[in-house]
Amino acid sequence: MPLEAAPAHRAELTLVLDVVRRQLLGRQLCTRDVVDHVREDDVVPELLFEELDVVEEVGPIDALLERRVVPRQLLDVPQDDAVVTRLQLLVRLHAQPAQVLLRRAGLREERACYLGLARPEPRRVPGQLVAALPCLLLVHRTPPWLNGAIIGQRRDADLLRYNAPRPYRNPGGTRVLPEVKANYGKLRNLINGEWVEPDASGWLDVENPATTGVIAQVPLSTPSEVNDAVAAAKQAFLTWRETPPVLRARSLFTLKGLMEQHFEEFARTIVQEHGKTIEDARGETRRAIENVEVAAGIPTLMQGYGLENIAPSIDAEAVRQPIGVFGIIGPFNFPLMVPNWFIPYAIATGNTVVVKPSEQTPLSQTRMAELALEAGIPAGVLNVVHGAKDAVDALLEHPDVRGISFVGSSPVARYVYTKASAEGKRVQCGGGAKNFLVAMPDAHLDSAIDNMMGSIFGAAGQRCLAGSVVVTVGGAYESVRDRLAEGARNLKLGYGLDETVGMGPVISQRSLDRVLGYIDKGVEEGADLIVDRRSARQDEELAGYFAGPCVFDGVEPQMAIAREEIFGPVAGIMRADSLDEAIGHIEALPFGNAASIFTASGAAAREFRHRVTAGNIGVNVGVAAPMAFFPFGGMKDSFFGTLHAQGREVVDFFTDRKVVISRWF
Repeated sequence: MPLEAAPAHRAELTLVLDVVRRQLLGRQLCTRDVVDHVREDDVVPELLFEELDVVEEVGPIDALLERRVVPRQLLDVPQDDAVVTRLQLLVRLHAQPAQVLLRRAGLREERACYLGLARPEPRRVPGQLVAALPCLLLVHRTPPWLNGAIIGQRRDADLLRYNAPRPYRNPGGTRVLPEVKANYGKLRNLINGEWVEPDASGWLDVENPATTGVIAQVPLSTPSEVNDAVAAAKQAFLTWRETPPVLRARSLFTLKGLMEQHFEEFARTIVQEHGKTIEDARGETRRAIENVEVAAGIPTLMQGYGLENIAPSIDAEAVRQPIGVFGIIGPFNFPLMVPNWFIPYAIATGNTVVVKPSEQTPLSQTRMAELALEAGIPAGVLNVVHGAKDAVDALLEHPDVRGISFVGSSPVARYVYTKASAEGKRVQCGGGAKNFLVAMPDAHLDSAIDNMMGSIFGAAGQRCLAGSVVVTVGGAYESVRDRLAEGARNLKLGYGLDETVGMGPVISQRSLDRVLGYIDKGVEEGADLIVDRRSARQDEELAGYFAGPCVFDGVEPQMAIAREEIFGPVAGIMRADSLDEAIGHIEALPFGNAASIFTASGAAAREFRHRVTAGNIGVNVGVAAPMAFFPFGGMKDSFFGTLHAQGREVVDFFTDRKVVISRWF
């Protein structure tokens, strides 16, 4: 069906980014589309369809649904007589309205470059970006503004009209994805390449926090089972360390490919075990895979250095060598990504590992171990032992475990660091955080609010990089307060497999009680609770552990909600007269994991990044999460150890340097 034959009366148009989207991204993004979120009453700002080349007609929508070319949940418009046509669109956009359009579609700004909107072709129009966007076009009925653009009757005055800033909103309706499994059964331990029935001291239920339904059972493994896993890892180390780095890297490349193939399975499993939205889960999966990819560069990362003739006829070289068995202890909040800050690098450098996943979210890490075996990683190199504190203590105390990598709360991180260090082990322990977001008067509010919303309420606030307190400087106060409050009121809660949901539950009833306790404490200490959705679970008839987003105004530095890690969807707004005062509030905290500033001033940004004591600094970024090739770690009570996760530092952690001095006669 040629495009010009489409009916010209008012209705909608949906862009469905098919396989091409995954080619552009190298991953599956959220299945929200873009143009579907353009409202006819406000006209698309500066969006011109320059060329429309019909590549091929794909066929009626019903046939496509039968063949699963287009997932049914993508399409929330009437489908009668709809025909899908494959097109090549050349789209010209001004950068700012493109961001507005993406935000309205529920995509974060940084996604623009992946969608092709900020990847210009060689020719450039001043102030504009030109990009080819291959797609599937579901032609149902077309709105008048698009017909005008197609036939050359565009209304420049309308098309170039800049929309007023709009508050953060989630799209209406539902788009619910199927679960991977309803129940994963009783989990087993992976020891020496075999999935072993546990000799457990008991079992814990693994709940889906959005429904409270039991989706698996995890064994409380005994110290004896930890000993078996360590023994297998120690034996495997003898041959794995002798495996050439190139061959170790090939195993990781194979693992990366398998994880890409199972990308959506990983993401949906994370939603089931953790409760975060599918968009957040896909982001976590991508970051987990990126670490495998970076670790596969170990032939370069692990190189030493040398110098000839340090003295007459004497040469010197420094080489890196693997150390032995490492224990990896994962947190519940990023069950796939955080263990992958360590596992791929430990394996790539020639070490072997015993992984203890979180007993609350053990499923995605278990699945990765299955794929690791399929990728050809030898038996004993990667072992998985489920359990709780007894299993952790067994790893910390075992004499054959040479090092420990851990991420969790600061009190537990301090405990792990102290205990493992006393045993003579290498230790890197990531702890908790209290991250401040500073809004300057010159901040771009559209971008700032979107970033703040994602930072504060993403993963229901259960991440060590989550924003917790917004410090408004000078005249930024009222706009930030009002926009942030409106965003929190409009945030849609629900099960993360519904793609229209903006926030899921917290992990457990215990976490819910803690979050609600902090909210009560904030009220008692005199803060003004301007958004109160504590009763969302009852008001919106939600089955899971939902703590609705809450926003406090009038927060003072001495209050508990301004100093302690809440690990939930609670924001505090604090006022400061100057950037210097705002930095002073941050520096008074015991934590130093992350901090962000929103400003158009390079001078303010530079002062902030120079003076703030935090391991991860964001400038106009709400979640300052470094890519896999940069180190990740905090300062002060947010980190215990010397070498951080990811990047070159983690290679240093998993290797010893040996200096060889040679003289030949």
